[in-house]
Amino acid sequence: MSWLLPILAALAAWWAGTLTVLVLSRIGGTGRRLALRGGWVLVALLVPILILLHPQDSPAAAYLGFAVGLALWGWQELLFLQGVATGSRKAPSRRGRKGLGRVREAVEAVSHHEAGLFATLLVLAVLSFGAALPVALWTFGALWVLRLSAKLNLFYGVPHPNGHLFPPRIRHLASFLGRPRRSIPLLVCIGGWFGLATGLFISGVAHDGTGLSTALLLLAGLVGLGALEHLAFLFRLPLEELWGWDVDDQPQRPMPRERKAIEGLF
Repeated sequence: MSWLLPILAALAAWWAGTLTVLVLSRIGGTGRRLALRGGWVLVALLVPILILLHPQDSPAAAYLGFAVGLALWGWQELLFLQGVATGSRKAPSRRGRKGLGRVREAVEAVSHHEAGLFATLLVLAVLSFGAALPVALWTFGALWVLRLSAKLNLFYGVPHPNGHLFPPRIRHLASFLGRPRRSIPLLVCIGGWFGLATGLFISGVAHDGTGLSTALLLLAGLVGLGALEHLAFLFRLPLEELWGWDVDDQPQRPMPRERKAIEGLF
């Protein structure tokens, strides 16, 4: 049962990290400024930790590297959800836009966020080059690909896009969601992510007792959670209830009439 602890650790870190980002993304005024400044301090502290982890390949190093990767991802998510780093386009998608025009507007709406994620990934790759166990890079990379998969599916259209979860500062991004529909790409992604999580789990169990085993099992838990989030696009799974008031009790602005009409069909 040595495999159970890393899986539970991934679940706990995902829940606590998401809760923290959700809470901080909905504060304003002085609290918002303090949160953003504190984030920069956190990032500065994580760099020497990565350097110290470079030669380490123990299970403890795997846990710490995983935490560093999650913290860096959470910081980027906070910048996004607070509306600090979204894109050059701050307006909703123009009604009736299709084809390349719609794609261009969507890219403009998240360009700064994507650039920040990619830049962070490159810095992690440089700092992790030659590392004994680059878990921070693997963690951030897995989250980046999972999020990119989710964004592409949402843009194409999924049965339950959960547009009501967008914080007010980025509510305009809900206009870029595709029309709700059951799609083959979503089913392929769900199957692929669950398959990858299974493969990571099997490999982690095979390397039992090593730092690599811990890293693979942590990633298996993380990818499995990403697969569940994709599954929530297919079925109406109220994942927000896992965090209670900090999602449900926040005042929400009315959704555009066309979004209400579409979501009311499902």
